[in-house]
Amino acid sequence: MFREMLKLLTKTGKRDLIISSVFFALYGLSSIAMIVIVFSILFQIFYGTSLDMLYKYFIAIGLLVVFKGICNMVADMKKHSAGFDIVQQIRERMIIKLKKFSLGFYTNERLGEINTILHKDVDNMSLVVGHMWSRMFGDFLIGAVVFVGLANIDIKLALIMAVSVPIALAFLYMTIKQSEKIENQNNSALLDMVSLFVEYVRGIPVLKSFSNNKSLDNELMNKTKKFGETSKSASRFKAKQLSIFGFLLDIGYLVLLIAGTIFVVKGNLDVLNFIIFAVISKEFYKPFASMEQHYMYYVSAVDSYERLSRILYADVIPDKVDGIVPKDNDIAFENIGFSYEKDEFKMEKLSFSIAEKRVTALVGESGSGKTTITNLLLRFYDVHKGKITLGGTDIRDIPYDELLDRISIVMQNVQLFDNTIEENIRVGKKGATKEEIIEACLDLVREEGKSAVTARAVAARLKSSPKVIFGLFDSMEELNKAIVIAAEETFVRQVEVALQEEKAFRAVGIAYIRFAAEEPQLFQLIFMNEPERAIHQFSEFLPIKDYSYEKMILSIQEEYGLSRQLSEQLYQHLFIYSHGIASMTAAGIYRFSPAELTSMLTQVFTALIKELLGGNHD
Repeated sequence: MFREMLKLLTKTGKRDLIISSVFFALYGLSSIAMIVIVFSILFQIFYGTSLDMLYKYFIAIGLLVVFKGICNMVADMKKHSAGFDIVQQIRERMIIKLKKFSLGFYTNERLGEINTILHKDVDNMSLVVGHMWSRMFGDFLIGAVVFVGLANIDIKLALIMAVSVPIALAFLYMTIKQSEKIENQNNSALLDMVSLFVEYVRGIPVLKSFSNNKSLDNELMNKTKKFGETSKSASRFKAKQLSIFGFLLDIGYLVLLIAGTIFVVKGNLDVLNFIIFAVISKEFYKPFASMEQHYMYYVSAVDSYERLSRILYADVIPDKVDGIVPKDNDIAFENIGFSYEKDEFKMEKLSFSIAEKRVTALVGESGSGKTTITNLLLRFYDVHKGKITLGGTDIRDIPYDELLDRISIVMQNVQLFDNTIEENIRVGKKGATKEEIIEACLDLVREEGKSAVTARAVAARLKSSPKVIFGLFDSMEELNKAIVIAAEETFVRQVEVALQEEKAFRAVGIAYIRFAAEEPQLFQLIFMNEPERAIHQFSEFLPIKDYSYEKMILSIQEEYGLSRQLSEQLYQHLFIYSHGIASMTAAGIYRFSPAELTSMLTQVFTALIKELLGGNHD
């Protein structure tokens, strides 16, 4: 489960998870460091140190307090970012997947259950990634550090301290299957209740018409009561289980105190060292005590992931993206065999044809199969026997989007979405082009920044569906790369114009800063993001990052008669200077007038020429 969840995280999500874990660990280690400093102060006081000698310890504690606050803030922000990332990725994939299922899926997987999965179960994944994973790394690191530190004082007492931990963890492991079973029963009861409640609400008009019929009311009451009972049972089991776990850890601490006291009495342990054990050992047990919370997250997540997997990894209607595109549109059903369920209506050896450009009516009594024929033609279901052809091609060999583009249908019961009439009409709009998608992304970046670019946000701007995006791009990562390339092209167009001016070095510098002022978000996207790979030398970085590098070097060489080496050295200094101004501009810290920019860049260039050549160049 955890491996699959990790794969769902984006590159940014994984990075946020790592940062959160590291900073939670630093936060915990800072707490231990503060305790150590306090003990150091007590030792100094015990041995008669003056107050002046203690100031450095007070300063250290003050710095640690600030450091802890920063670590906690960064860790919290990044854990939430990682949690939001997994939620976003799962929901985007589910939205795409839901449209690819046959209608039979929605018969078996009830709408109430799908709704619960989209909300409760997905949120459980967020708790695992954002809260459990990020904390566990720090917790176990802190436990290991404390154990090693105390083992250096007395290895025997340290081992006695640690004995109860594997026993308590073994207890949790032994009861985990029963916990998962109880959690599954509770969630199943919840899904039954929610599903029936959805049906109940939808059928309110009918229920009001037959006020004497209380059967559905009673059924809903029974399912609600059952859910209440399973919830109580699950809560009682967890409470008992976690109480025993905590008790085992407390027993370990009690044994530690008894053993430590015996060691002191026998002269095998110094009193001060025993006090250190008594206090700091609590920091050893604390991470393992938090396993209670991690355990609850895990039990909930296992059951939730099982339901999520029914959607994320369920079979969909096979789609041959590179399939055959028929030239004609005549339809033929050839020896079709199909049934929804084993004991329901069966269609056997059905054959007929519909000529292109003809009006054909299917006439029959209710239940005779007219809607079923339509569902099969649209591949809402696939036939069990025989084949359906369009233009002589089996519809299973036609790209699914191509098939749907050739067929228009007006349902008996039309679903209107909670939006304007215009937006409802646009549901049938064919997808956008790559260029339209990228332009919509650039607009989102300009307005809200790079983080605003999600499949859902782009689709909303295009008045389309996320499916359109993933039909043209393999992943959001591929789309993000295309956005950066498009932003770079926008910048390069400005640079190309500037290179035509007489003082190209100055014109390009001004164009660079002007781009930062006019397109701050695009500037940050291109020049202020982390590099794809580590580059340790600026001389390596600049030719990669600056698109006009070679042209600028040639311009400086030709205009001032400098060597290649001196031209490169000069331009590296100029780039750093102009990048600093541009970054300030993009961040909104300061805006420079054209006259100010011209003056500053000219002065810097002149000064650098004088420094390099010892001459006077304007």
